[in-house]
Amino acid sequence: GETEKLDKAGIPWVVVDYNSLEGLKKSVTVTGNVFNQPERAAGYNAYLQTTLELVSQRVSQIPESSRLRVYHAVNEAARTDLKGDLNNQITDVAGIINVSTQGGSLITDAEKTMTTLEQIYAWNPDAIIANDINASNYMLTDPKWSGLRAVSSQNVTTLPVGVSRWGHPGSMESHMAALFIAKHFYPAQFSDIDLSQTTKDYYQQWFNLDLTDADVSAILSGEGMRLAK
Repeated sequence: GETEKLDKAGIPWVVVDYNSLEGLKKSVTVTGNVFNQPERAAGYNAYLQTTLELVSQRVSQIPESSRLRVYHAVNEAARTDLKGDLNNQITDVAGIINVSTQGGSLITDAEKTMTTLEQIYAWNPDAIIANDINASNYMLTDPKWSGLRAVSSQNVTTLPVGVSRWGHPGSMESHMAALFIAKHFYPAQFSDIDLSQTTKDYYQQWFNLDLTDADVSAILSGEGMRLAK
């Protein structure tokens, strides 16, 4: 119905959507072609791929027995990842064991994959990452979650929020999420990388944004950058 309206009005339109890293790169390519910026799109994809390869290469040195088991809350506390989706690909690159892809109770529709608090207790992850500060605060303060190892140890981290939420389905900053997650959980492998400076350079190069240190700090904290729904 929407495209019919656009056609009648004579407005050209393009739809991009993706649920994989390859789909993300294809969408960037299409967008570059639409706006007559194919070389810039190719450059962005090259940066994306280089970042993913750097992360993947470094975490490949970490033995499976030393990898952390992590639960990823996507916006809502009980919304999580499905094996093979974009978020699962990000966590695989980052070298963590994404517990929701290891089997368990999941309910999936066209848009969301949900689980239950009982299932999260069964997984009992070492750590939790969340796309939304409200989800992080909820898990850290609601008594029902207090028995989880990750919650009792305060090992709950909110992913950054910049142009998009870095670890969110549909984010064009998926490579940045992989770098953040890997550096957060395996700092020894990334001790030479200044994430604040990398973030500042990224937004300057690809979005023409000259960020202050306070801006970068807000982005990396995941707090205050996006209005809660």
